[in-house]
Amino acid sequence: MTRGSRFLQAVQTHRPKALPLLLGALCLLRIGAPTQAASLLVWTETVLPAKVDAWKAPATGPDWATLIWGGDTPDVKRALAAGRLPRPLLRPRDATDLALLGRALHADWVLLPGDPATLVSSRTLQAAMLPANADPDAGGRALRETLASMDVRQPTAAQWETVAARWLTLGQPQPAFDVLDQARNLDPDRVTTQALQVDAWRLLGDLKQARQLARLALNLHPGVARLMRASGELALAEGNPKAAIEAFTAALADAGPSPALHRLLGEAYLADKRERAAEEEFKLAGNELGVAARLAAFSARRSDWSAVARSAEQALEETPDDWGTRLLLAQAMSATGRYGDAVNDRAAVLIAAADADSSGHPVAFGVIRDAIRSQLADTLNAMRGAQTQRTGLSALHAAAQQSVIAADRIRSAARGRPEWDEEKATGKRRVLALSLWSQGAYELVKALEANDMAALTDTGDLLRDALTQWEAAGPGAR
Repeated sequence: MTRGSRFLQAVQTHRPKALPLLLGALCLLRIGAPTQAASLLVWTETVLPAKVDAWKAPATGPDWATLIWGGDTPDVKRALAAGRLPRPLLRPRDATDLALLGRALHADWVLLPGDPATLVSSRTLQAAMLPANADPDAGGRALRETLASMDVRQPTAAQWETVAARWLTLGQPQPAFDVLDQARNLDPDRVTTQALQVDAWRLLGDLKQARQLARLALNLHPGVARLMRASGELALAEGNPKAAIEAFTAALADAGPSPALHRLLGEAYLADKRERAAEEEFKLAGNELGVAARLAAFSARRSDWSAVARSAEQALEETPDDWGTRLLLAQAMSATGRYGDAVNDRAAVLIAAADADSSGHPVAFGVIRDAIRSQLADTLNAMRGAQTQRTGLSALHAAAQQSVIAADRIRSAARGRPEWDEEKATGKRRVLALSLWSQGAYELVKALEANDMAALTDTGDLLRDALTQWEAAGPGAR
Protein backbone atom coordinates (compact mmCIF):
# COMPACT_ATOMS: atom_id res chain seq x y z
CA MET A 1 0.00 0.00 0.00
CA THR A 2 1.43 3.43 -0.98
CA ARG A 3 1.81 6.31 1.47
CA GLY A 4 -0.98 8.22 -0.24
CA SER A 5 -3.34 5.27 -0.22
CA ARG A 6 -2.75 4.80 3.52
CA PHE A 7 -3.75 8.40 4.12
CA LEU A 8 -6.75 8.02 1.80
CA GLN A 9 -7.86 4.89 3.65
CA ALA A 10 -7.60 6.76 6.97
CA VAL A 11 -9.58 9.70 5.61
CA GLN A 12 -12.30 7.46 4.25
CA THR A 13 -12.47 5.62 7.58
CA HIS A 14 -13.06 8.89 9.38
CA ARG A 15 -15.12 10.65 6.70
CA PRO A 16 -17.80 12.86 8.30
CA LYS A 17 -20.89 10.78 8.98
CA ALA A 18 -22.87 14.03 9.09
CA LEU A 19 -23.38 14.32 5.36
CA PRO A 20 -27.12 14.47 6.08
CA LEU A 21 -26.20 18.00 7.16
CA LEU A 22 -26.52 18.45 3.41
CA LEU A 23 -24.46 21.62 3.16
CA GLY A 24 -21.72 20.07 1.08
CA ALA A 25 -24.06 17.88 -0.92
CA LEU A 26 -26.43 20.72 -1.72
CA CYS A 27 -23.55 22.70 -3.16
CA LEU A 28 -23.09 19.99 -5.79
CA LEU A 29 -26.77 19.57 -6.68
CA ARG A 30 -28.69 21.83 -9.04
CA ILE A 31 -31.90 21.96 -7.04
CA GLY A 32 -34.42 24.06 -8.83
CA ALA A 33 -32.35 24.38 -12.03
CA PRO A 34 -34.06 23.49 -15.31
CA THR A 35 -33.51 19.86 -16.26
CA GLN A 36 -33.35 20.61 -19.98
CA ALA A 37 -30.76 23.37 -19.75
CA ALA A 38 -27.70 24.32 -17.75
CA SER A 39 -27.92 27.53 -15.72
CA LEU A 40 -25.98 30.74 -16.26
CA LEU A 41 -26.05 33.20 -13.35
CA VAL A 42 -25.39 36.86 -14.19
CA TRP A 43 -24.33 38.37 -10.84
CA THR A 44 -25.39 42.00 -10.33
CA GLU A 45 -24.55 42.78 -6.69
CA THR A 46 -21.51 45.00 -7.36
CA VAL A 47 -22.08 45.88 -11.02
CA LEU A 48 -23.53 49.03 -12.56
CA PRO A 49 -26.90 48.47 -14.31
CA ALA A 50 -25.40 49.51 -17.66
CA LYS A 51 -22.87 46.67 -17.42
CA VAL A 52 -25.64 44.18 -16.69
CA ASP A 53 -27.75 45.46 -19.59
CA ALA A 54 -24.81 44.91 -21.95
CA TRP A 55 -25.02 41.16 -21.21
CA LYS A 56 -28.77 40.63 -21.09
CA ALA A 57 -29.00 39.94 -24.78
CA PRO A 58 -25.82 37.82 -25.11
CA ALA A 59 -26.72 35.80 -22.00
CA THR A 60 -29.49 33.86 -23.70
CA GLY A 61 -29.53 30.70 -25.72
CA PRO A 62 -31.26 27.36 -26.24
CA ASP A 63 -28.67 25.42 -24.24
CA TRP A 64 -28.90 27.25 -20.92
CA ALA A 65 -31.28 29.12 -18.63
CA THR A 66 -30.19 32.61 -17.61
CA LEU A 67 -30.65 33.99 -14.09
CA ILE A 68 -29.94 37.67 -13.37
CA TRP A 69 -29.56 37.80 -9.59
CA GLY A 70 -28.12 39.96 -6.83
CA GLY A 71 -28.19 40.15 -3.05
CA ASP A 72 -31.87 41.20 -2.96
CA THR A 73 -33.07 38.24 -5.06
CA PRO A 74 -35.40 35.97 -3.01
CA ASP A 75 -33.45 32.80 -3.86
CA VAL A 76 -30.23 34.48 -2.72
CA LYS A 77 -31.85 35.62 0.54
CA ARG A 78 -33.06 32.08 1.18
CA ALA A 79 -29.58 30.70 0.56
CA LEU A 80 -28.14 33.23 3.04
CA ALA A 81 -30.76 32.37 5.66
CA ALA A 82 -30.14 28.64 5.24
CA GLY A 83 -26.39 29.07 5.64
CA ARG A 84 -25.63 27.73 2.16
CA LEU A 85 -24.27 31.06 0.99
CA PRO A 86 -21.63 32.85 3.12
CA ARG A 87 -22.31 36.59 3.10
CA PRO A 88 -18.79 37.58 1.85
CA LEU A 89 -19.58 35.87 -1.47
CA LEU A 90 -22.10 38.61 -2.22
CA ARG A 91 -19.06 40.68 -3.18
CA PRO A 92 -16.88 38.13 -4.99
CA ARG A 93 -13.19 39.02 -4.98
CA ASP A 94 -11.98 36.70 -7.73
CA ALA A 95 -12.79 33.71 -9.91
CA THR A 96 -12.68 31.33 -6.93
CA ASP A 97 -15.36 33.34 -5.14
CA LEU A 98 -17.46 33.30 -8.30
CA ALA A 99 -17.10 29.52 -8.52
CA LEU A 100 -18.21 29.16 -4.89
CA LEU A 101 -21.09 31.54 -5.52
CA GLY A 102 -22.24 29.39 -8.43
CA ARG A 103 -21.99 26.20 -6.38
CA ALA A 104 -23.90 27.68 -3.45
CA LEU A 105 -26.69 28.89 -5.77
CA HIS A 106 -26.71 25.75 -7.96
CA ALA A 107 -25.64 27.61 -11.11
CA ASP A 108 -23.38 25.92 -13.66
CA TRP A 109 -21.74 29.17 -14.78
CA VAL A 110 -21.42 32.63 -13.22
CA LEU A 111 -20.90 35.78 -15.25
CA LEU A 112 -19.74 38.98 -13.55
CA PRO A 113 -20.42 41.78 -16.07
CA GLY A 114 -17.80 44.42 -16.70
CA ASP A 115 -15.05 45.49 -19.10
CA PRO A 116 -13.96 42.76 -19.39
CA ALA A 117 -16.60 40.46 -17.94
CA THR A 118 -15.49 37.48 -15.83
CA LEU A 119 -17.00 34.10 -16.63
CA VAL A 120 -16.46 31.07 -14.37
CA SER A 121 -17.64 27.48 -14.62
CA SER A 122 -18.82 26.16 -11.27
CA ARG A 123 -18.45 22.62 -12.60
CA THR A 124 -14.99 22.72 -14.16
CA LEU A 125 -13.60 25.71 -12.19
CA GLN A 126 -12.35 27.26 -15.42
CA ALA A 127 -12.33 31.06 -15.71
CA ALA A 128 -12.32 33.31 -18.78
CA MET A 129 -12.53 37.01 -19.57
CA LEU A 130 -15.15 38.25 -22.03
CA PRO A 131 -14.83 41.87 -23.23
CA ALA A 132 -18.15 43.69 -23.32
CA ASN A 133 -19.29 43.95 -26.93
CA ALA A 134 -21.68 46.51 -28.38
CA ASP A 135 -22.88 43.86 -30.83
CA PRO A 136 -25.16 41.41 -28.93
CA ASP A 137 -24.76 38.78 -31.66
CA ALA A 138 -20.97 38.89 -31.38
CA GLY A 139 -21.19 38.82 -27.59
CA GLY A 140 -23.55 35.87 -27.72
CA ARG A 141 -21.24 33.91 -30.01
CA ALA A 142 -18.24 34.58 -27.77
CA LEU A 143 -20.21 33.51 -24.72
CA ARG A 144 -21.47 30.28 -26.32
CA GLU A 145 -18.01 29.34 -27.58
CA THR A 146 -16.44 29.97 -24.19
CA LEU A 147 -19.09 27.97 -22.35
CA ALA A 148 -18.58 25.06 -24.73
CA SER A 149 -14.81 25.06 -24.16
CA MET A 150 -15.27 25.19 -20.38
CA ASP A 151 -17.69 22.28 -20.45
CA VAL A 152 -15.14 19.81 -21.80
CA ARG A 153 -12.36 20.53 -19.29
CA GLN A 154 -11.89 18.85 -15.95
CA PRO A 155 -10.58 20.50 -12.77
CA THR A 156 -7.11 19.63 -11.53
CA ALA A 157 -6.36 18.58 -7.96
CA ALA A 158 -4.77 22.00 -7.37
CA GLN A 159 -7.99 23.74 -8.47
CA TRP A 160 -10.06 21.61 -6.09
CA GLU A 161 -7.61 22.52 -3.31
CA THR A 162 -8.00 26.23 -4.05
CA VAL A 163 -11.78 25.94 -3.79
CA ALA A 164 -11.56 23.89 -0.58
CA ALA A 165 -9.17 26.41 0.97
CA ARG A 166 -11.58 29.25 0.18
CA TRP A 167 -14.51 27.33 1.71
CA LEU A 168 -12.43 26.93 4.87
CA THR A 169 -11.53 30.62 4.89
CA LEU A 170 -15.27 31.30 4.81
CA GLY A 171 -15.78 28.96 7.78
CA GLN A 172 -17.54 26.27 5.73
CA PRO A 173 -15.82 22.89 6.39
CA GLN A 174 -18.61 20.66 5.12
CA PRO A 175 -18.51 21.70 1.44
CA ALA A 176 -14.71 21.66 1.72
CA PHE A 177 -14.84 17.93 2.55
CA ASP A 178 -16.72 17.22 -0.68
CA VAL A 179 -14.29 19.26 -2.75
CA LEU A 180 -11.31 17.52 -1.11
CA ASP A 181 -12.83 14.16 -2.10
CA GLN A 182 -12.47 15.28 -5.71
CA ALA A 183 -8.82 16.26 -5.17
CA ARG A 184 -7.97 12.97 -3.45
CA ASN A 185 -9.58 10.95 -6.23
CA LEU A 186 -7.16 12.59 -8.65
CA ASP A 187 -4.06 12.30 -6.45
CA PRO A 188 -4.26 10.73 -2.96
CA ASP A 189 -0.66 11.64 -2.08
CA ARG A 190 -0.90 15.44 -2.35
CA VAL A 191 0.40 17.17 0.76
CA THR A 192 -1.85 20.22 0.40
CA THR A 193 -4.95 18.04 0.19
CA GLN A 194 -3.94 16.22 3.37
CA ALA A 195 -3.26 19.49 5.22
CA LEU A 196 -6.61 20.92 4.13
CA GLN A 197 -8.31 17.76 5.38
CA VAL A 198 -6.76 18.38 8.81
CA ASP A 199 -7.93 22.02 8.66
CA ALA A 200 -11.46 20.94 7.77
CA TRP A 201 -11.72 18.56 10.73
CA ARG A 202 -10.40 21.31 13.02
CA LEU A 203 -12.98 23.81 11.80
CA LEU A 204 -15.68 21.16 12.11
CA GLY A 205 -14.72 20.92 15.79
CA ASP A 206 -13.48 17.33 15.81
CA LEU A 207 -9.97 17.96 17.13
CA LYS A 208 -9.36 14.26 17.83
CA GLN A 209 -9.84 13.27 14.20
CA ALA A 210 -7.84 16.30 13.07
CA ARG A 211 -4.92 15.32 15.30
CA GLN A 212 -5.03 11.68 14.13
CA LEU A 213 -4.89 12.69 10.48
CA ALA A 214 -2.21 15.32 11.17
CA ARG A 215 0.05 12.68 12.75
CA LEU A 216 -0.49 10.29 9.87
CA ALA A 217 0.21 13.00 7.28
CA LEU A 218 3.38 14.14 9.08
CA ASN A 219 4.60 10.55 9.24
CA LEU A 220 4.15 10.34 5.48
CA HIS A 221 5.63 13.80 4.81
CA PRO A 222 7.81 14.81 7.79
CA GLY A 223 8.81 18.46 8.14
CA VAL A 224 6.73 19.76 5.22
CA ALA A 225 5.76 23.39 5.84
CA ARG A 226 2.09 23.11 4.82
CA LEU A 227 1.53 20.20 7.20
CA MET A 228 3.45 21.93 9.98
CA ARG A 229 1.16 24.94 9.53
CA ALA A 230 -1.93 22.73 9.81
CA SER A 231 -0.48 21.09 12.91
CA GLY A 232 0.27 24.49 14.44
CA GLU A 233 -3.26 25.77 13.85
CA LEU A 234 -4.57 22.59 15.42
CA ALA A 235 -2.30 23.09 18.46
CA LEU A 236 -3.70 26.62 18.86
CA ALA A 237 -7.25 25.24 18.74
CA GLU A 238 -6.26 22.68 21.38
CA GLY A 239 -5.01 25.47 23.67
CA ASN A 240 -1.33 24.63 23.29
CA PRO A 241 0.36 27.83 22.03
CA LYS A 242 3.90 26.59 22.77
CA ALA A 243 3.42 23.62 20.42
CA ALA A 244 1.90 26.00 17.86
CA ILE A 245 4.94 28.31 18.09
CA GLU A 246 7.23 25.33 17.51
CA ALA A 247 5.21 24.16 14.50
CA PHE A 248 4.95 27.60 12.86
CA THR A 249 8.65 28.29 13.44
CA ALA A 250 9.52 24.98 11.77
CA ALA A 251 7.17 25.81 8.88
CA LEU A 252 8.88 29.16 8.37
CA ALA A 253 12.28 27.47 8.41
CA ASP A 254 11.11 25.10 5.66
CA ALA A 255 9.06 27.52 3.53
CA GLY A 256 10.91 30.79 4.06
CA PRO A 257 9.19 34.16 4.74
CA SER A 258 5.42 33.84 4.52
CA PRO A 259 2.89 36.54 5.56
CA ALA A 260 0.33 33.89 6.49
CA LEU A 261 2.81 32.01 8.70
CA HIS A 262 3.99 35.23 10.36
CA ARG A 263 0.36 36.07 11.17
CA LEU A 264 -0.22 32.62 12.67
CA LEU A 265 3.00 32.80 14.66
CA GLY A 266 1.88 36.20 15.95
CA GLU A 267 -1.41 34.67 17.10
CA ALA A 268 0.50 31.88 18.85
CA TYR A 269 2.79 34.34 20.65
CA LEU A 270 -0.27 36.38 21.66
CA ALA A 271 -1.94 33.26 23.08
CA ASP A 272 1.32 32.59 24.98
CA LYS A 273 1.18 36.16 26.40
CA ARG A 274 4.37 37.19 24.56
CA GLU A 275 2.97 40.44 23.20
CA ARG A 276 6.19 42.05 22.01
CA ALA A 277 7.07 38.98 19.91
CA ALA A 278 3.48 38.84 18.64
CA GLU A 279 3.57 42.45 17.45
CA GLU A 280 6.85 41.87 15.58
CA GLU A 281 5.34 38.89 13.77
CA PHE A 282 2.21 40.86 12.88
CA LYS A 283 4.39 43.57 11.37
CA LEU A 284 5.98 40.92 9.14
CA ALA A 285 2.55 39.62 8.09
CA GLY A 286 1.91 42.49 5.67
CA ASN A 287 -1.70 42.74 4.51
CA GLU A 288 -2.90 39.43 5.94
CA LEU A 289 -6.54 39.57 7.03
CA GLY A 290 -6.92 40.57 10.68
CA VAL A 291 -3.37 41.86 11.13
CA ALA A 292 -4.25 45.56 10.90
CA ALA A 293 -6.79 45.22 13.73
CA ARG A 294 -4.16 43.54 15.90
CA LEU A 295 -1.64 46.30 15.20
CA ALA A 296 -4.25 48.97 16.00
CA ALA A 297 -4.81 47.39 19.41
CA PHE A 298 -1.07 47.27 20.14
CA SER A 299 -0.68 50.94 19.16
CA ALA A 300 -3.59 51.88 21.43
CA ARG A 301 -1.80 50.38 24.42
CA ARG A 302 1.06 52.80 23.74
CA SER A 303 -1.39 55.68 23.10
CA ASP A 304 0.08 56.08 19.61
CA TRP A 305 -3.20 57.36 18.22
CA SER A 306 -1.94 58.28 14.76
CA ALA A 307 -0.77 54.69 14.29
CA VAL A 308 -4.08 53.44 15.71
CA ALA A 309 -6.02 55.45 13.14
CA ARG A 310 -3.89 54.19 10.22
CA SER A 311 -4.18 50.55 11.24
CA ALA A 312 -7.86 50.76 12.18
CA GLU A 313 -8.81 52.38 8.86
CA GLN A 314 -6.96 49.61 7.01
CA ALA A 315 -8.67 46.95 9.13
CA LEU A 316 -12.12 48.40 8.45
CA GLU A 317 -11.54 48.22 4.70
CA GLU A 318 -11.27 44.43 5.20
CA THR A 319 -14.04 43.99 7.80
CA PRO A 320 -16.32 47.04 8.02
CA ASP A 321 -18.51 45.35 10.64
CA ASP A 322 -15.68 44.90 13.15
CA TRP A 323 -17.29 47.02 15.86
CA GLY A 324 -14.34 46.78 18.26
CA THR A 325 -11.98 48.24 15.67
CA ARG A 326 -14.49 50.91 14.71
CA LEU A 327 -14.73 52.00 18.35
CA LEU A 328 -10.94 52.01 18.53
CA LEU A 329 -10.85 54.31 15.50
CA ALA A 330 -13.35 56.63 17.18
CA GLN A 331 -11.12 56.66 20.26
CA ALA A 332 -8.15 57.61 18.07
CA MET A 333 -10.18 60.43 16.47
CA SER A 334 -11.14 61.70 19.91
CA ALA A 335 -7.55 61.55 21.17
CA THR A 336 -6.39 63.65 18.20
CA GLY A 337 -9.15 66.27 18.57
CA ARG A 338 -11.44 65.04 15.78
CA TYR A 339 -14.46 65.00 18.08
CA GLY A 340 -17.15 65.39 15.43
CA ASP A 341 -15.73 62.50 13.39
CA ALA A 342 -15.44 60.39 16.55
CA VAL A 343 -19.10 60.96 17.45
CA ASN A 344 -20.23 60.20 13.91
CA ASP A 345 -18.22 56.97 13.64
CA ARG A 346 -19.12 55.73 17.11
CA ALA A 347 -22.82 56.35 16.44
CA ALA A 348 -22.70 53.69 13.70
CA VAL A 349 -21.57 51.12 16.29
CA LEU A 350 -24.25 52.15 18.77
CA ILE A 351 -26.96 51.91 16.09
CA ALA A 352 -25.66 48.44 15.21
CA ALA A 353 -25.73 47.52 18.91
CA ALA A 354 -29.38 48.53 19.13
CA ASP A 355 -30.14 46.47 16.01
CA ALA A 356 -27.97 43.53 17.12
CA ASP A 357 -30.68 40.89 16.84
CA SER A 358 -31.29 41.64 13.16
CA SER A 359 -27.75 42.64 12.17
CA GLY A 360 -26.09 39.50 13.50
CA HIS A 361 -23.27 41.57 15.05
CA PRO A 362 -24.12 41.74 18.78
CA VAL A 363 -22.21 44.25 20.88
CA ALA A 364 -21.68 43.52 24.60
CA PHE A 365 -23.40 45.74 27.18
CA GLY A 366 -20.05 46.79 28.66
CA VAL A 367 -18.94 48.04 25.25
CA ILE A 368 -22.19 49.95 24.80
CA ARG A 369 -21.86 51.49 28.26
CA ASP A 370 -18.33 52.77 27.65
CA ALA A 371 -19.15 53.92 24.12
CA ILE A 372 -22.14 55.99 25.28
CA ARG A 373 -20.00 57.71 27.91
CA SER A 374 -17.38 58.53 25.26
CA GLN A 375 -20.11 59.67 22.88
CA LEU A 376 -21.51 62.18 25.35
CA ALA A 377 -18.06 63.49 26.32
CA ASP A 378 -16.96 63.84 22.69
CA THR A 379 -20.18 65.64 21.74
CA LEU A 380 -19.53 68.22 24.47
CA ASN A 381 -15.93 68.60 23.29
CA ALA A 382 -17.11 69.01 19.68
CA MET A 383 -19.57 71.70 20.76
CA ARG A 384 -16.85 73.61 22.58
CA GLY A 385 -14.74 73.29 19.45
CA ALA A 386 -17.60 74.67 17.33
CA GLN A 387 -17.94 77.69 19.61
CA THR A 388 -14.22 78.43 19.23
CA GLN A 389 -14.23 77.46 15.52
CA ARG A 390 -11.95 74.47 16.06
CA THR A 391 -14.64 71.98 15.01
CA GLY A 392 -16.41 72.22 11.66
CA LEU A 393 -20.15 72.84 11.98
CA SER A 394 -21.03 70.44 9.15
CA ALA A 395 -19.17 67.57 10.85
CA LEU A 396 -20.90 68.35 14.15
CA HIS A 397 -24.31 68.54 12.45
CA ALA A 398 -23.87 65.11 10.84
CA ALA A 399 -22.64 63.67 14.15
CA ALA A 400 -25.61 65.11 16.05
CA GLN A 401 -28.07 63.62 13.56
CA GLN A 402 -26.49 60.20 13.97
CA SER A 403 -26.54 60.59 17.75
CA VAL A 404 -30.30 61.23 17.74
CA ILE A 405 -30.80 57.98 15.84
CA ALA A 406 -28.41 56.07 18.10
CA ALA A 407 -29.99 57.34 21.33
CA ASP A 408 -33.54 56.58 20.18
CA ARG A 409 -32.63 53.12 18.86
CA ILE A 410 -30.84 52.15 22.08
CA ARG A 411 -33.68 53.53 24.20
CA SER A 412 -36.14 51.39 22.25
CA ALA A 413 -33.94 48.29 22.35
CA ALA A 414 -33.31 48.67 26.10
CA ARG A 415 -36.91 47.98 27.09
CA GLY A 416 -37.17 44.80 29.13
CA ARG A 417 -33.43 44.16 29.37
CA PRO A 418 -32.01 43.65 32.89
CA GLU A 419 -29.17 46.16 32.47
CA TRP A 420 -31.75 48.91 31.95
CA ASP A 421 -34.31 47.74 34.55
CA GLU A 422 -36.22 50.85 35.63
CA GLU A 423 -37.12 49.13 38.90
CA LYS A 424 -33.48 49.55 39.92
CA ALA A 425 -31.81 52.86 40.69
CA THR A 426 -29.05 52.34 38.12
CA GLY A 427 -31.58 51.35 35.47
CA LYS A 428 -33.59 54.52 36.10
CA ARG A 429 -30.46 56.63 35.72
CA ARG A 430 -29.52 54.91 32.46
CA VAL A 431 -32.97 55.35 30.94
CA LEU A 432 -33.02 59.00 32.04
CA ALA A 433 -29.55 59.52 30.56
CA LEU A 434 -30.72 58.09 27.22
CA SER A 435 -33.71 60.45 27.19
CA LEU A 436 -31.52 63.46 27.99
CA TRP A 437 -29.01 62.37 25.33
CA SER A 438 -31.72 62.03 22.69
CA GLN A 439 -33.25 65.42 23.59
CA GLY A 440 -29.85 67.14 23.73
CA ALA A 441 -28.72 65.73 20.39
CA TYR A 442 -32.02 66.77 18.79
CA GLU A 443 -31.72 70.31 20.19
CA LEU A 444 -28.15 70.43 18.90
CA VAL A 445 -29.35 69.55 15.38
CA LYS A 446 -31.96 72.34 15.53
CA ALA A 447 -29.47 74.91 16.85
CA LEU A 448 -26.97 74.14 14.12
CA GLU A 449 -29.60 74.25 11.38
CA ALA A 450 -30.75 77.66 12.66
CA ASN A 451 -27.12 78.76 13.07
CA ASP A 452 -28.09 79.71 16.65
CA MET A 453 -24.80 79.44 18.51
CA ALA A 454 -26.36 80.88 21.69
CA ALA A 455 -28.67 77.86 21.90
CA LEU A 456 -25.66 75.60 22.26
CA THR A 457 -25.44 76.55 25.95
CA ASP A 458 -28.82 75.02 26.83
CA THR A 459 -28.07 72.04 24.64
CA GLY A 460 -24.78 71.55 26.43
CA ASP A 461 -26.60 71.54 29.80
CA LEU A 462 -28.82 68.67 28.60
CA LEU A 463 -25.86 66.63 27.42
CA ARG A 464 -23.88 67.32 30.60
CA ASP A 465 -26.86 66.14 32.66
CA ALA A 466 -27.01 63.00 30.50
CA LEU A 467 -23.33 62.34 31.13
CA THR A 468 -23.75 62.91 34.88
CA GLN A 469 -26.65 60.43 35.06
CA TRP A 470 -24.79 57.91 32.94
CA GLU A 471 -21.66 58.03 35.10
CA ALA A 472 -23.72 57.89 38.31
CA ALA A 473 -25.25 54.58 37.15
CA GLY A 474 -21.78 53.02 37.38
CA PRO A 475 -20.48 49.89 35.64
CA GLY A 476 -22.72 47.27 37.24
CA ALA A 477 -25.91 45.85 35.73
CA ARG A 478 -27.86 46.70 38.90
